[in-house]
Order: sequence, then structure tokens, then C-alpha cells
Amino acid sequence: MLAGVLDRATKGDADAVDDLLSQPEISDAAAPYWLAFKRLERSRPMVGGMVAFPRPVPPEQIEREGRRLGFEHDDLEEFIEIVMEVDDHAVELAMQRLAKETEQRARKTRRPGHA
Repeated sequence: MLAGVLDRATKGDADAVDDLLSQPEISDAAAPYWLAFKRLERSRPMVGGMVAFPRPVPPEQIEREGRRLGFEHDDLEEFIEIVMEVDDHAVELAMQRLAKETEQRARKTRRPGHA
């Protein structure tokens, strides 16, 4: 099921994106990573002027969160890698959504007879 939703979301399906951003079913093994991502996501840097573009959460911040949760050595490295991968995907989806919204606004503001 998740693979289909991811595929639709990647293709710009707004309902699929909403499904991904709603409360997913997370296994017990994945829960610490997901909860850390959700916590870190709140401090995500944004850049831009009229439109704010999401930036990845800095790896140092992810590492601090992993250490706070008690991860060490190889487990800490794995924690950082997993959370960074989830974060990269979240940024990619947000950028796709922004591009689609910008395109839709541009179409609405075009005057008739102008491409």
C-alpha cells in the first residue's frame, strides 16, 4: 500500500501527499526514527522571499537528537542515515508540492492570449 501511495505522491497526486503527511502506520522498530524526524521537522530551516523553500534539517541537529535518544557508535550512524533519508524525501515532496502550486497560480494569473 505504501509503495503505491509513494508512487502517486511522487507524481504529484495531492491526495497521496496528504495521505503520506497524515498519521502513518509505523512499526515499533521504525517508531524512534519517525518520532525523531517529526520532532526535528519543526526546526527545519526555510529560505526564500515570497515563497519559503524547505531546507534539509542539518545533520548536526539529527546527530544531537540521536545522542539525546541514547544512540551510540554504529547505531548513531544508522540513526543519522535513516532520519536524513526520510528528511530528504520530505523536502523533495514539499518542493514538488510548491512547484505544482506555483504553476497553478501562474496559470490563473495569465491573461487571455498570452502564453
